[in-house]
Amino acid sequence: MKILDLEPGSEITIEIGVQGQKLEFHTHIVEQLEGAAVIEPIRIDGKVLSLDSENIMINILYNEEDAPPMTWSYVALPAAVHKGETCYKCSVDADGISFNRRGAYRLSVGLKGKAKIGIKKNIIPVFVRDISETGFSFIDYKGKEEIYTFINDPVMLIFDDEDTHISVVGRIVRIIDEAEDKKIYACKIELENHEIAKYIAKKQRERLTLEMKKKRGEKAATTGRGEGTDKKTDTEKREENNEA
Repeated sequence: MKILDLEPGSEITIEIGVQGQKLEFHTHIVEQLEGAAVIEPIRIDGKVLSLDSENIMINILYNEEDAPPMTWSYVALPAAVHKGETCYKCSVDADGISFNRRGAYRLSVGLKGKAKIGIKKNIIPVFVRDISETGFSFIDYKGKEEIYTFINDPVMLIFDDEDTHISVVGRIVRIIDEAEDKKIYACKIELENHEIAKYIAKKQRERLTLEMKKKRGEKAATTGRGEGTDKKTDTEKREENNEA
């Protein structure tokens, strides 16, 4: 299967690799033109994110029901104007490659939160490790009171990240005693929660923007140092000529 074979409206995932991180953004095929797929762009604060950079690696993922997921690697997605709207244009003519995807993208969180584990049990303070659209994990730093939990116990996790409030319900699928005073809970989400998808997309946009700014800053600093070196060399040459 080729990207050019996908029907308009087909949902795809753009996977962006930058600075060792992989970020994922869900979008779709807008239209198929001769030799190019028109793709709805990623927007950050209402502005289209430019993917025309040699500092990032782009893959496109596609999941079809009752078929293995497909991926196209090292894809170029230049911006273009289609029917008066900015979009991405993909002209890759190669066949996609089937791959075995382990699961949904997991976003590292690293924030304090609260969890209610089991039925009729108190809410305890926890440290939220990560979250995805299908699961989450957190750390319980054991207090004075031992909390007895079991696989399949229900869990409600609550945490805030700036202006975003997340409340999610799941069940414990794995418990890891990592240290004497540290227990990790891995949980599967029981009820679909659209707010989690929105939260993950928002955080990925923020992180990508930060990484892109950092890259531009590093490039500008390198260019500045190069220009400074050239000027110094020119000055030295003039001084040598005057002495002569």
